[in-house]
Amino acid sequence: MSYGLRRVLGWIALPADIGFMVYLVYGPPRDWEDGKKWLYRALMVASLAGIHLIVKLIFPGAGDEDTPDGGRHEDDADDRTDLDRATRRDV
Repeated sequence: MSYGLRRVLGWIALPADIGFMVYLVYGPPRDWEDGKKWLYRALMVASLAGIHLIVKLIFPGAGDEDTPDGGRHEDDADDRTDLDRATRRDV
């Protein structure tokens, strides 16, 4: 998947996941008990994990220390712009 497509999909999915989280916080009834209480908590954790994965889509490689070129991976090498090619000497 190209770098640009990852970012677009991430920016589309982020408001949807935040909206789902807001619904879980303010929307469902507070009198859920037993199994529904655990389902509610599992959905909250899944929504937080979803936000984490969406951020990884938007910023792939951010925080990866093992890549020598600052987080860019080999499969993203074709997505460099002409300005990147002009300014980098190793390309």
